[in-house]
Amino acid sequence: MSGRDYIARAAALQVVRAAREGGHFFCEQLPPMDVERFLAALGEDAADVAAVSLALVGYGPSDTDLRGRLDVRKLVVGHVTTDLHVAARWRNEPDLHPNIIALATGRHPGVSTLAHFPQGDPRVFARDLLRWARTSQAQLVATAPQAALLQVLAEDAELSPLVSLTGVADFLATWRELKTDDELGAPRRALPRLGILPDRNLLSAANDVADRLLKNFNLTRDIARMPGSGLDKDSPEGESREPRRTTPGGAGARTRRDDSPRRRLRRVRRSRLRGGGRSLQAHFADRRRPRRSRTIRRSRGSATVAR
Repeated sequence: MSGRDYIARAAALQVVRAAREGGHFFCEQLPPMDVERFLAALGEDAADVAAVSLALVGYGPSDTDLRGRLDVRKLVVGHVTTDLHVAARWRNEPDLHPNIIALATGRHPGVSTLAHFPQGDPRVFARDLLRWARTSQAQLVATAPQAALLQVLAEDAELSPLVSLTGVADFLATWRELKTDDELGAPRRALPRLGILPDRNLLSAANDVADRLLKNFNLTRDIARMPGSGLDKDSPEGESREPRRTTPGGAGARTRRDDSPRRRLRRVRRSRLRGGGRSLQAHFADRRRPRRSRTIRRSRGSATVAR
């Protein structure tokens, strides 16, 4: 399963709950999801959505396509639309639309009518997804410490900055991917998807999972605040915005690897995600050792660069 598959599962959990409780429900600024997986999850949960008026906005399918997919899966949904303005008009016909559920990517400030609905929070989606991941239906958890890890992430308020819907979905997807070859170590190796470092001792019986996660989070946050790290800034795919550094000598000089703290942390994460990295402290200790130099001779002088 991919991250979008898990986001679809989280959305289905919320729709099932909202249908059971009745009334209206609206959540915007949701990440993209796999619509087919979302509909499959509704079917697996045997959701009673016959009285639901469902709006899925920004996910790709047209009204006709969405209705066709529901019919193929024999899911009975009262009304469907992919237009948020249509969902807003449904509110004027309460007898026909007693249970409006609207899920949307992006922000929609122009549809003020839906602001009166109970508002969903993507972080609630994420916490409920973590709770679902503990169940046998998810087929992830193999040990009690793994179950405790999911519970701590879902319940501990101090760890709430780690719990975003996209991050949790990617964490679970990576866990599942690594589970085939490393059933016991997969969750600790997937921790970078939550924005923290892998921890090979996280699930040791002697450790308090919540305390160790909190220390990991604080360490990662401290590194992010290091001068020049740039880890607290947004950039595509997590890449540094700092330019690559070159050796002295002009445009024709060799380009060497950017050795900023941000790059160093990313190299540690990649190494440890593969399961063979050293501790963060050992990595940085090595970087502080005196470095030998060598001289590159050119026709017009020379330049000294670090190995």
